[in-house]
Amino acid sequence: MLLLPVLAVSAFSSVAAVPETITVDGGNINFTGSVVNAPCAVDVDHNGKSVMLGQVATNKLVSKGDTSSVVPFTIKLTGCDLTAEVAEGEEVVNYTKASITFNGSTIGDDSTLALNTSGSGENLAKNVGIQILQNSKPIKIDGSTATGAASLISGNNEIPFGATYVATADGAVAGTANSTVSFRVTYE
Repeated sequence: MLLLPVLAVSAFSSVAAVPETITVDGGNINFTGSVVNAPCAVDVDHNGKSVMLGQVATNKLVSKGDTSSVVPFTIKLTGCDLTAEVAEGEEVVNYTKASITFNGSTIGDDSTLALNTSGSGENLAKNVGIQILQNSKPIKIDGSTATGAASLISGNNEIPFGATYVATADGAVAGTANSTVSFRVTYE
C-alpha cells in the first residue's frame, strides 16, 4: 500500500525543463559631454537640440530673399554663478553677459546656413537656406561674429533666437531642407 500513493504522486507531477540562457548584442551607448570652467552650463536638452521648421510651401519662397514664418527657439544656460573664481588668476570675476557665436556652412552670404547636401535616397531642396535671427535680424553664422550680448542672472537663463527658411535664389525647389550649426558661448 505504501507503493501506490508514491506512484500516484509521481503520475501527477511534472518535471520542468530549465531553459538555456540566451545572450544577444544590445548595441552601444554613447556618453558625450564636457566639464567646463565657465559661469554657466549649456542645458543638455539644448545641446544638440532640434528646431522644427516644419513644412513650407514653395509658393512662400518664390523670389530670392522670401522667408517662411519665424520659429522661435532658445539656448538655455543653467546653474549660472555670476561671481565665479577663474582658475588661472584665482580672482573673482563678475560675469553679467553672454553672447553666442554660430558656426556652419554658409550659402550666398555669411548669414544664410546651407542645407545638408547628403541624404540617402532623399530629394533635397534647392535654392533654400536657413537664417538664424536675433531681435528679428539675421545674424552671421560663419563663426566670425558673436551675437549681441544677453544679460545674465544667477540661476537659469534663456537666450532667445528665431529660425526661418530663406530663398537663396528665385524658384525654391521642394525637398528635404535640413542643416546643422554649432555654437559657442562667450561670457563677459
